[in-house]
Amino acid sequence: MAELKASRWVKIHKPGQANFAEKENVMDIMIGADSCRAEATYTVRSYRKAAYWLVKYLEAAEAIQTVAEEILTKIKEISESANREDSEVTANGEDWNCGIEKMCDGSFKVQLTWHTVEPVTVKGTAAQKRSRKKKAAA
Repeated sequence: MAELKASRWVKIHKPGQANFAEKENVMDIMIGADSCRAEATYTVRSYRKAAYWLVKYLEAAEAIQTVAEEILTKIKEISESANREDSEVTANGEDWNCGIEKMCDGSFKVQLTWHTVEPVTVKGTAAQKRSRKKKAAA
């Protein structure tokens, strides 16, 4: 079973948690039955930087275990080949698709959807683990 790690910059949403506030420079990852979807809006200057931060945030969420390296290299390739005039850049594979959309000057929205082989859950925080131990001891 794969586990994703939530942090200050990455918010993980389980199935049924649809009402969340989208914030700039914070990645939201929605976990589905057999797929995951990551969305974020970054304040950066180019497609290349938007793709760079997409990869960095996925690493922070420890999603690299569920997202194949070939997907990440393909995202980097398409972002480097994008022109300033392009309004959207997309890449698709057999079990994934990615889009980087230019919203306005200095703002890019990234979306990555990928299918998973194994179930994905949210990694528990240290505070949650401590509270479980206290309840078990009581």
